[in-house]
Amino acid sequence: MELSKVIKLSLFFLITLYLAMSPPIASYFCEFLPHKCSADKYSKPDGAVEAWITASNGAKLHSWYFPGVSKYAVIIHHGQGGNIGLPAYLETAKVFVDAGASVLLYDYEGYGASEGSPSNRALHRDAEAAYNYLVSKYKVRPSRTIHCGISLGTGAASHVASTKLCGGVILLTPYMSLTRVAKTYLPYLKMYPDWTFPQPDLGSKCLVGQSIPALIVHGSQDPFIPFAESVELKKLRKAPTTLIKVPGPYHIGTLSGDQSVELVRDFFNGISAHESKGSEK
Repeated sequence: MELSKVIKLSLFFLITLYLAMSPPIASYFCEFLPHKCSADKYSKPDGAVEAWITASNGAKLHSWYFPGVSKYAVIIHHGQGGNIGLPAYLETAKVFVDAGASVLLYDYEGYGASEGSPSNRALHRDAEAAYNYLVSKYKVRPSRTIHCGISLGTGAASHVASTKLCGGVILLTPYMSLTRVAKTYLPYLKMYPDWTFPQPDLGSKCLVGQSIPALIVHGSQDPFIPFAESVELKKLRKAPTTLIKVPGPYHIGTLSGDQSVELVRDFFNGISAHESKGSEK
């Protein structure tokens, strides 16, 4: 075979490999792991009200609303896998209900019974739609809405918390930038420029300049999202920020048990104190 043909075939192979392993392809297989609803394993929990939320693109998002007794209402922006029927997400909702709050647990586009397909941009508009629905439908004061993000969902929670008035955020295993985490988790992605990654980028760096209180829970040896991401977020924020370090190789994807209920109640009390301090100025 002529040398020129070998060079051309080699270049073709390298270009094909480069495109095949590109961030959009990698994210398609790794970033979103939606589970569609199954009629025999997907029933409405006791005490929940079924609701449908319309996103700005017209997609209908499936959700469950749990009424509470306190002045606070929590929106749960769940992780990359499963749907709102996942026991871990229901456990988290129960913690907030036991702490007295109302809870809105919703599915992103392409998850559960929701319409559409998941994407970074979809997560942004879905989070905004959930917030708008809670405030308009249940007349919750914006300053008393709390966003709880879980893993991938911390990016959605952070986005809406930084663009809409709210009382605070609770982040379970957050990351500053999904693009940066992807490059850490899959080192070969470092050869791609940031603009080739799915946009808009997701992450909690948008909370750095925000004045709202934040509660962060992260595993010290998280195998997927480095604990250093939460350390950096706390270090850069000037607003009240509590970081709970959970020892061990755990990817925190849920809140559960009485200890979590007390942690949430303390956070709510801190928000009230922060709100009162602000009104005195």
